[in-house]
Amino acid sequence: MADQDEIDWIKKNEPWRLGKEEIKEEVNWNSKLVEIKGIGKEIVNDLGNIYKTEEDLIKALKEDKVPIRNDKILLLRRYYDRTDK
Repeated sequence: MADQDEIDWIKKNEPWRLGKEEIKEEVNWNSKLVEIKGIGKEIVNDLGNIYKTEEDLIKALKEDKVPIRNDKILLLRRYYDRTDK
């Protein structure tokens, strides 16, 4: 069985090697976080690796258990406070 990183690399660089059933359209829940001024792609990718769903991130923010810089946590909290209303 192929490693997931290998499959991701093939999807990106050599998609013709995969059958149509193996190519799935992936929409990351965290892709919209790049729009927050002060949150970069690296932080967004890290959050996507740590938390499987947006709900998991929101729960961790409420419990103060997000392992990134405090200023970035404040930006995320403000973002989710605005979107929850």
